[in-house]
Amino acid sequence: SAIMLEKIVRIMRPEKENRYYGLAAFLFLSSLNVVGPVFVITQYDIIAVFLILYGVYGYIQKRECLFLLFFMLAVPMKSFAVLYFIPLLILREKKILQIIFKAALIFGVPLIECLIFAQDTAYSFTVGRLNEWGFNRLLEGRIKIGEYNVSLFLIAFCGICLFCYFKSCRAEED
Repeated sequence: SAIMLEKIVRIMRPEKENRYYGLAAFLFLSSLNVVGPVFVITQYDIIAVFLILYGVYGYIQKRECLFLLFFMLAVPMKSFAVLYFIPLLILREKKILQIIFKAALIFGVPLIECLIFAQDTAYSFTVGRLNEWGFNRLLEGRIKIGEYNVSLFLIAFCGICLFCYFKSCRAEED
């Protein structure tokens, strides 16, 4: 993951000195968000992080198949990959039908997985309950608008998606 992050920095900032390339990897590797889950708790989250970074790498290189493939692999492992995929997709793609088609590709793998293991109680408990718990945690922060309690996360995420949709990126800025 650190090597992939370094490659992304090289593409994003080619004019910077070489010493800055390794700095991003060092900061990533020394982050408590990496050290804690990987070394202390021995979670496999870092695999999903690697797949997300590789998807971002494909996005930056404008290799759409690579972008879609690695997010297709990342989403079944950790559903938070969707939070990166949707804004990136909307930022580049402005045709609604194409956005729906590409999002369906990404969500197809978890859907097939769910159909295969739907009768398995262990799968239902671990995947279903954990995803439900995580999603509910995202929606906990609320603001009262009139008679309704609206999730701050949904407001922020919809705002980011709207910004990405209406932002027109030139080829060199993209």
